[in-house]
Amino acid sequence: MRLATFIENEKESILEEAVKFARTIAVFSDAAESALRDHLPEILQDISDDLRTHQSESASIAKSLGTAAVNPSSDAVFHGRQRALAGLQIDQVIAEYRALRSSVLRLWGANTQIEQGYLEDIGRFNEAVDQAIAESVGAFAEEVEKRRQIFLAAVGHDLRGPLQAIVLTADAVSNKCPPALGIYTNILKRSAARMSGLLDSLLDYNLVGLGGAMRLNLSEAHLDRECEEEVSILQAAFPEAEIEMTCAGNCHGNFDISRIREALGNLVTNAVKYGVSAKPIRVAVCGGDDAVKISVTNAVARQIPNADLARLFDPLRRGSDGAHSEGRASLGLGLFITKEIVEAHGGIATASSTDHAIMFTLNLPRLESPQI
Repeated sequence: MRLATFIENEKESILEEAVKFARTIAVFSDAAESALRDHLPEILQDISDDLRTHQSESASIAKSLGTAAVNPSSDAVFHGRQRALAGLQIDQVIAEYRALRSSVLRLWGANTQIEQGYLEDIGRFNEAVDQAIAESVGAFAEEVEKRRQIFLAAVGHDLRGPLQAIVLTADAVSNKCPPALGIYTNILKRSAARMSGLLDSLLDYNLVGLGGAMRLNLSEAHLDRECEEEVSILQAAFPEAEIEMTCAGNCHGNFDISRIREALGNLVTNAVKYGVSAKPIRVAVCGGDDAVKISVTNAVARQIPNADLARLFDPLRRGSDGAHSEGRASLGLGLFITKEIVEAHGGIATASSTDHAIMFTLNLPRLESPQI
Protein backbone atom coordinates (compact mmCIF):
# COMPACT_ATOMS: atom_id res chain seq x y z
CA MET A 1 0.00 0.00 0.00
CA ARG A 2 1.45 3.36 -1.04
CA LEU A 3 2.04 5.81 1.80
CA ALA A 4 -0.58 8.36 0.71
CA THR A 5 -3.26 5.67 0.71
CA PHE A 6 -2.07 4.32 4.07
CA ILE A 7 -2.27 7.79 5.69
CA GLU A 8 -5.81 8.26 4.43
CA ASN A 9 -6.95 4.77 5.45
CA GLU A 10 -5.22 4.72 8.86
CA LYS A 11 -5.62 8.36 9.82
CA GLU A 12 -7.37 7.54 13.11
CA SER A 13 -4.63 5.14 14.20
CA ILE A 14 -1.99 7.72 13.40
CA LEU A 15 -3.90 10.41 15.29
CA GLU A 16 -4.26 8.14 18.32
CA GLU A 17 -0.47 7.85 18.42
CA ALA A 18 -0.11 11.63 18.04
CA VAL A 19 -2.58 12.28 20.89
CA LYS A 20 -0.79 9.75 23.10
CA PHE A 21 2.48 11.62 22.57
CA ALA A 22 0.87 15.05 23.09
CA ARG A 23 -0.32 13.97 26.54
CA THR A 24 3.30 13.51 27.58
CA ILE A 25 3.71 17.31 27.27
CA ALA A 26 2.88 18.93 30.61
CA VAL A 27 0.75 21.69 29.07
CA PHE A 28 -1.51 19.04 27.48
CA SER A 29 -1.71 16.53 30.33
CA ASP A 30 -5.38 17.32 31.04
CA ALA A 31 -6.36 18.85 27.70
CA ALA A 32 -9.39 17.79 25.67
CA GLU A 33 -8.67 15.51 22.73
CA SER A 34 -9.87 18.19 20.31
CA ALA A 35 -7.12 20.50 21.58
CA LEU A 36 -4.53 17.76 21.21
CA ARG A 37 -5.57 16.99 17.67
CA ASP A 38 -5.92 20.63 16.69
CA HIS A 39 -5.15 20.78 12.94
CA LEU A 40 -3.31 17.44 12.81
CA PRO A 41 -6.02 15.66 10.73
CA GLU A 42 -5.89 18.43 8.15
CA ILE A 43 -2.07 18.40 8.18
CA LEU A 44 -2.08 14.65 7.49
CA GLN A 45 -4.49 15.21 4.60
CA ASP A 46 -2.26 17.99 3.25
CA ILE A 47 0.72 15.61 3.40
CA SER A 48 -1.27 12.89 1.65
CA ASP A 49 -2.31 15.32 -1.09
CA ASP A 50 1.31 16.42 -1.44
CA LEU A 51 2.45 12.81 -1.89
CA ARG A 52 0.01 12.42 -4.76
CA THR A 53 1.18 15.61 -6.50
CA HIS A 54 4.02 15.70 -9.02
CA GLN A 55 7.05 17.48 -7.62
CA SER A 56 10.18 18.80 -9.34
CA GLU A 57 13.66 18.17 -7.98
CA SER A 58 14.10 21.85 -7.08
CA ALA A 59 10.84 21.84 -5.13
CA SER A 60 11.97 18.70 -3.32
CA ILE A 61 15.26 20.32 -2.28
CA ALA A 62 13.51 23.52 -1.19
CA LYS A 63 11.18 21.59 1.11
CA SER A 64 14.03 19.66 2.69
CA LEU A 65 16.00 22.85 3.33
CA GLY A 66 12.96 24.70 4.66
CA THR A 67 13.19 27.38 1.95
CA ALA A 68 9.99 26.55 0.08
CA ALA A 69 7.31 29.23 -0.09
CA VAL A 70 5.07 29.28 2.97
CA ASN A 71 1.31 29.18 2.53
CA PRO A 72 0.01 31.70 5.13
CA SER A 73 -3.36 29.94 5.28
CA SER A 74 -2.06 26.38 5.56
CA ASP A 75 -3.20 24.08 8.33
CA ALA A 76 0.41 23.89 9.59
CA VAL A 77 0.45 27.67 10.04
CA PHE A 78 -2.77 27.57 12.08
CA HIS A 79 -1.39 24.67 14.09
CA GLY A 80 1.78 26.62 14.95
CA ARG A 81 -0.22 29.63 16.11
CA GLN A 82 -2.51 27.54 18.29
CA ARG A 83 0.44 25.76 19.88
CA ALA A 84 1.99 29.14 20.73
CA LEU A 85 -1.28 30.30 22.30
CA ALA A 86 -1.47 27.04 24.25
CA GLY A 87 1.89 27.82 25.87
CA LEU A 88 4.14 25.25 24.20
CA GLN A 89 7.86 25.81 23.69
CA ILE A 90 9.32 25.68 20.19
CA ASP A 91 11.17 22.41 20.91
CA GLN A 92 7.86 20.82 21.94
CA VAL A 93 6.27 21.79 18.62
CA ILE A 94 9.15 20.21 16.73
CA ALA A 95 8.97 17.12 18.96
CA GLU A 96 5.29 16.80 18.09
CA TYR A 97 6.17 16.58 14.40
CA ARG A 98 8.97 14.11 15.11
CA ALA A 99 6.48 11.87 16.90
CA LEU A 100 3.99 12.20 14.05
CA ARG A 101 6.65 11.31 11.49
CA SER A 102 7.80 8.31 13.54
CA SER A 103 4.24 7.06 14.08
CA VAL A 104 3.35 7.17 10.39
CA LEU A 105 6.50 5.37 9.23
CA ARG A 106 6.37 2.77 12.03
CA LEU A 107 2.70 1.90 11.47
CA TRP A 108 3.13 1.87 7.69
CA GLY A 109 6.20 -0.38 7.93
CA ALA A 110 4.37 -2.80 10.20
CA ASN A 111 1.49 -3.15 7.74
CA THR A 112 3.20 -2.92 4.37
CA GLN A 113 5.61 -4.96 2.29
CA ILE A 114 8.24 -2.64 0.76
CA GLU A 115 7.83 -2.52 -3.01
CA GLN A 116 9.20 -0.44 -5.85
CA GLY A 117 8.50 3.26 -5.38
CA TYR A 118 7.99 3.02 -1.61
CA LEU A 119 11.40 4.48 -0.81
CA GLU A 120 10.40 7.47 -2.91
CA ASP A 121 7.27 7.75 -0.76
CA ILE A 122 9.42 7.92 2.37
CA GLY A 123 11.51 10.72 0.91
CA ARG A 124 8.45 12.66 -0.23
CA PHE A 125 6.79 12.14 3.15
CA ASN A 126 9.82 13.48 5.02
CA GLU A 127 9.96 16.51 2.73
CA ALA A 128 6.26 17.23 3.29
CA VAL A 129 6.73 16.98 7.06
CA ASP A 130 9.74 19.29 6.85
CA GLN A 131 7.60 21.83 5.01
CA ALA A 132 4.85 21.56 7.64
CA ILE A 133 7.45 22.05 10.38
CA ALA A 134 8.79 25.16 8.65
CA GLU A 135 5.30 26.63 8.37
CA SER A 136 4.28 25.77 11.94
CA VAL A 137 7.51 27.03 13.49
CA GLY A 138 7.36 30.26 11.48
CA ALA A 139 3.78 30.94 12.59
CA PHE A 140 4.65 29.93 16.16
CA ALA A 141 7.54 32.41 16.30
CA GLU A 142 5.39 35.15 14.77
CA GLU A 143 2.64 34.62 17.35
CA VAL A 144 5.12 34.61 20.25
CA GLU A 145 6.69 37.85 18.99
CA LYS A 146 3.27 39.47 18.60
CA ARG A 147 2.33 38.60 22.17
CA ARG A 148 5.69 39.90 23.41
CA GLN A 149 5.10 43.21 21.66
CA ILE A 150 1.63 43.49 23.17
CA PHE A 151 3.14 42.85 26.59
CA LEU A 152 5.74 45.58 26.02
CA ALA A 153 3.01 48.00 24.95
CA ALA A 154 1.01 47.28 28.10
CA VAL A 155 4.07 47.70 30.34
CA GLY A 156 5.09 50.94 28.65
CA HIS A 157 1.58 52.34 28.95
CA ASP A 158 1.18 51.35 32.60
CA LEU A 159 4.54 52.85 33.59
CA ARG A 160 3.54 56.29 32.33
CA GLY A 161 1.28 57.00 35.31
CA PRO A 162 3.77 56.26 38.11
CA LEU A 163 6.53 58.08 36.23
CA GLN A 164 4.41 61.19 35.84
CA ALA A 165 3.67 61.07 39.58
CA ILE A 166 7.41 60.97 40.30
CA VAL A 167 8.03 63.97 38.04
CA LEU A 168 5.26 66.06 39.62
CA THR A 169 6.35 65.10 43.14
CA ALA A 170 9.98 65.98 42.41
CA ASP A 171 8.89 69.40 41.08
CA ALA A 172 6.75 70.04 44.17
CA VAL A 173 9.52 69.02 46.56
CA SER A 174 12.14 71.12 44.74
CA ASN A 175 9.96 74.23 45.14
CA LYS A 176 9.65 73.77 48.90
CA CYS A 177 12.85 72.10 50.08
CA PRO A 178 15.97 73.95 51.32
CA PRO A 179 18.61 74.73 48.66
CA ALA A 180 20.93 72.13 50.18
CA LEU A 181 18.50 69.39 49.16
CA GLY A 182 18.27 70.66 45.58
CA ILE A 183 20.95 68.22 44.44
CA TYR A 184 18.70 65.28 45.35
CA THR A 185 15.61 66.61 43.63
CA ASN A 186 17.72 67.31 40.54
CA ILE A 187 18.83 63.68 40.54
CA LEU A 188 15.18 62.64 40.72
CA LYS A 189 14.30 64.90 37.78
CA ARG A 190 17.21 63.70 35.62
CA SER A 191 16.40 60.07 36.40
CA ALA A 192 12.73 60.59 35.56
CA ALA A 193 13.71 62.28 32.28
CA ARG A 194 15.95 59.33 31.43
CA MET A 195 13.16 56.87 32.22
CA SER A 196 10.79 58.88 30.03
CA GLY A 197 13.26 58.67 27.17
CA LEU A 198 13.61 54.93 27.62
CA LEU A 199 9.83 54.54 27.56
CA ASP A 200 9.58 56.63 24.39
CA SER A 201 12.15 54.39 22.68
CA LEU A 202 10.43 51.26 23.96
CA LEU A 203 7.04 52.37 22.64
CA ASP A 204 8.50 53.37 19.27
CA TYR A 205 10.14 49.96 19.01
CA ASN A 206 6.90 48.33 20.06
CA LEU A 207 4.92 50.20 17.38
CA VAL A 208 7.28 49.04 14.64
CA GLY A 209 7.33 45.49 16.05
CA LEU A 210 3.54 45.30 15.78
CA GLY A 211 3.75 46.26 12.12
CA GLY A 212 2.80 49.89 12.57
CA ALA A 213 4.41 52.75 10.70
CA MET A 214 6.14 55.56 12.53
CA ARG A 215 3.87 58.59 12.32
CA LEU A 216 5.43 61.83 11.07
CA ASN A 217 4.38 65.42 11.61
CA LEU A 218 5.95 67.14 8.60
CA SER A 219 6.53 70.88 8.50
CA GLU A 220 8.64 73.29 6.47
CA ALA A 221 12.05 73.88 8.04
CA HIS A 222 15.76 74.49 7.52
CA LEU A 223 17.53 71.42 8.86
CA ASP A 224 20.84 73.23 9.34
CA ARG A 225 19.26 75.68 11.79
CA GLU A 226 17.36 72.97 13.63
CA CYS A 227 20.45 70.79 13.93
CA GLU A 228 22.54 73.73 15.17
CA GLU A 229 20.00 74.34 17.92
CA GLU A 230 19.95 70.65 18.85
CA VAL A 231 23.75 70.48 18.96
CA SER A 232 23.85 73.46 21.33
CA ILE A 233 21.48 71.61 23.67
CA LEU A 234 23.56 68.43 23.40
CA GLN A 235 26.73 70.36 24.14
CA ALA A 236 25.16 71.70 27.32
CA ALA A 237 24.03 68.18 28.25
CA PHE A 238 27.53 66.77 27.63
CA PRO A 239 29.93 69.54 28.66
CA GLU A 240 32.83 67.10 28.79
CA ALA A 241 32.44 66.32 25.06
CA GLU A 242 33.81 68.44 22.22
CA ILE A 243 31.18 68.71 19.47
CA GLU A 244 32.11 70.40 16.20
CA MET A 245 29.49 71.29 13.59
CA THR A 246 29.56 72.38 9.96
CA CYS A 247 26.70 73.22 7.57
CA ALA A 248 26.62 73.64 3.80
CA GLY A 249 24.16 73.80 0.91
CA ASN A 250 20.41 74.13 0.77
CA CYS A 251 18.94 72.37 3.80
CA HIS A 252 15.35 73.53 3.31
CA GLY A 253 12.52 71.01 3.02
CA ASN A 254 9.64 69.37 4.82
CA PHE A 255 10.59 67.14 7.73
CA ASP A 256 9.35 65.96 11.09
CA ILE A 257 11.66 68.28 12.99
CA SER A 258 11.10 66.68 16.39
CA ARG A 259 11.95 63.24 15.00
CA ILE A 260 15.02 64.45 13.09
CA ARG A 261 16.34 66.18 16.19
CA GLU A 262 15.68 62.98 18.14
CA ALA A 263 17.70 61.02 15.57
CA LEU A 264 20.59 63.48 15.77
CA GLY A 265 20.44 63.35 19.56
CA ASN A 266 20.62 59.55 19.45
CA LEU A 267 23.72 59.64 17.24
CA VAL A 268 25.55 62.22 19.33
CA THR A 269 24.62 60.47 22.58
CA ASN A 270 25.90 57.22 21.08
CA ALA A 271 29.16 58.97 20.13
CA VAL A 272 29.58 60.33 23.66
CA LYS A 273 28.96 56.90 25.21
CA TYR A 274 31.12 54.79 22.94
CA GLY A 275 33.60 57.18 21.34
CA VAL A 276 37.10 58.11 22.46
CA SER A 277 36.45 60.91 24.96
CA ALA A 278 39.60 62.90 24.07
CA LYS A 279 38.57 63.18 20.40
CA PRO A 280 35.95 65.60 19.00
CA ILE A 281 32.56 64.54 17.71
CA ARG A 282 31.95 66.01 14.25
CA VAL A 283 28.42 66.81 13.07
CA ALA A 284 27.91 67.84 9.43
CA VAL A 285 24.71 68.92 7.69
CA CYS A 286 24.92 69.15 3.91
CA GLY A 287 22.08 70.00 1.54
CA GLY A 288 22.05 68.60 -2.00
CA ASP A 289 19.67 68.78 -4.93
CA ASP A 290 17.28 66.12 -3.66
CA ALA A 291 18.30 65.36 -0.08
CA VAL A 292 19.92 66.64 3.07
CA LYS A 293 22.63 64.54 4.66
CA ILE A 294 23.36 64.58 8.36
CA SER A 295 26.52 62.82 9.49
CA VAL A 296 27.99 62.24 12.92
CA THR A 297 31.60 61.07 13.14
CA ASN A 298 33.55 60.07 16.22
CA ALA A 299 36.78 58.24 17.04
CA VAL A 300 36.59 54.67 18.33
CA ALA A 301 39.15 52.53 20.10
CA ARG A 302 39.22 50.02 17.26
CA GLN A 303 37.95 49.83 13.72
CA ILE A 304 34.59 48.11 13.39
CA PRO A 305 34.50 45.25 10.85
CA ASN A 306 32.23 45.84 7.86
CA ALA A 307 30.26 42.71 8.75
CA ASP A 308 29.27 44.31 12.08
CA LEU A 309 28.29 47.75 10.75
CA ALA A 310 24.85 46.84 9.39
CA ARG A 311 23.95 45.11 12.66
CA LEU A 312 24.56 48.30 14.65
CA PHE A 313 21.04 49.39 13.70
CA ASP A 314 19.50 46.16 15.02
CA PRO A 315 17.26 46.62 18.06
CA LEU A 316 18.34 45.61 21.56
CA ARG A 317 22.05 45.80 20.69
CA ARG A 318 24.43 47.87 22.79
CA GLY A 319 28.06 48.72 22.24
CA SER A 320 30.62 47.50 24.71
CA ASP A 321 33.63 49.69 24.04
CA GLY A 322 34.12 52.75 26.16
CA ALA A 323 30.54 53.07 27.39
CA HIS A 324 30.19 55.55 30.21
CA SER A 325 28.58 54.36 33.40
CA GLU A 326 25.33 56.21 32.72
CA GLY A 327 25.08 54.36 29.42
CA ARG A 328 23.92 51.32 31.33
CA ALA A 329 20.43 52.87 31.46
CA SER A 330 19.90 52.02 27.83
CA LEU A 331 17.71 49.57 25.95
CA GLY A 332 19.99 49.56 22.93
CA LEU A 333 17.22 51.07 20.79
CA GLY A 334 18.74 54.46 19.91
CA LEU A 335 20.24 53.50 16.54
CA PHE A 336 17.24 51.35 15.66
CA ILE A 337 14.84 54.24 16.30
CA THR A 338 17.13 56.54 14.29
CA LYS A 339 16.96 54.19 11.31
CA GLU A 340 13.17 53.98 11.57
CA ILE A 341 12.89 57.79 11.65
CA VAL A 342 15.01 58.12 8.51
CA GLU A 343 13.15 55.35 6.67
CA ALA A 344 9.79 56.91 7.62
CA HIS A 345 11.04 60.01 5.74
CA GLY A 346 11.88 57.81 2.74
CA GLY A 347 15.61 58.01 3.44
CA ILE A 348 18.48 55.70 4.32
CA ALA A 349 20.67 55.43 7.43
CA THR A 350 24.16 53.96 6.99
CA ALA A 351 27.33 53.42 9.01
CA SER A 352 30.95 53.26 7.87
CA SER A 353 34.22 52.80 9.73
CA THR A 354 37.76 53.72 8.70
CA ASP A 355 40.98 54.66 10.51
CA HIS A 356 39.56 54.07 13.99
CA ALA A 357 36.57 56.32 13.34
CA ILE A 358 32.92 55.60 12.72
CA MET A 359 30.50 57.73 10.73
CA PHE A 360 26.72 57.50 10.79
CA THR A 361 25.01 59.15 7.83
CA LEU A 362 21.31 60.01 7.52
CA ASN A 363 20.24 60.65 3.94
CA LEU A 364 16.90 62.52 4.10
CA PRO A 365 14.92 63.36 0.94
CA ARG A 366 14.31 67.11 0.73
CA LEU A 367 10.53 66.90 0.29
CA GLU A 368 8.84 69.87 -1.29
CA SER A 369 5.52 69.47 0.46
CA PRO A 370 4.20 67.52 3.44
CA GLN A 371 2.97 64.01 2.68
CA ILE A 372 -0.47 63.01 3.90
